[in-house]
Amino acid sequence: MKIFFFILFLPLFVNGQTHKEFWSKVNITKQLNNRWDVGIDVQYRQQSNYKALDKDIFHYPLTRSIRSWVYYHSKNKWTIVASPLAYFVSDDIKNDLGILKKTEEIRFMGGLMKGFLIKKIKINNRLLAEHRIIDVNNAQQYSQWRYRLQNSLTIPLHNVNKTTGANYILSNEFFIKSQANVFSFDQERLLNVFQWKFKHIDVDIGYQWTIQKINKSNHHRNQWLMMTNIII
Repeated sequence: MKIFFFILFLPLFVNGQTHKEFWSKVNITKQLNNRWDVGIDVQYRQQSNYKALDKDIFHYPLTRSIRSWVYYHSKNKWTIVASPLAYFVSDDIKNDLGILKKTEEIRFMGGLMKGFLIKKIKINNRLLAEHRIIDVNNAQQYSQWRYRLQNSLTIPLHNVNKTTGANYILSNEFFIKSQANVFSFDQERLLNVFQWKFKHIDVDIGYQWTIQKINKSNHHRNQWLMMTNIII
């Protein structure tokens, strides 16, 4: 068992290149009835030029995306979630001059979510399978599957009433990828944010540390985040 956990978390302890990034997301969800929700999110990410030891996290574009969501809430409190279509445009820095390589991709995703309470702490668990079609605009396109397991804790800090207050959120998301029938570690994200929650909107501000395997090299990503969730 100890060997299993050592292998599982080995990428966290291996040195690699360090990126500095800013991530933001606006997620809008519409409740149709007690069972069905639909939603859309828009993401905007910027980056510094890690190849030139740049520290300006707003210097270069990193990712632009738009993604649709559908949620079904079952009677046993499981949620079936699907993203029928998502479009991503990402920029990779090629050298210290800041030359960018743009990549477009289409994504489809589905999975399960379930949350429960232990006293006042909310625990959320999510398992997703994500299909990516990468470089969709040229003949070199290829596909990849990613399997994503996320576990999170929401700890109340101060409640004004049932719909308004402040929380602290801590989560971990682990990614395994499959390409050409080969399974391997993709990345792991450790997130901690403070959340200000109101009746129909909440705002999360915090920090995420990511280790990602790219072309047999480990990349460490320091990501400052701001996320807004709106329910209409």
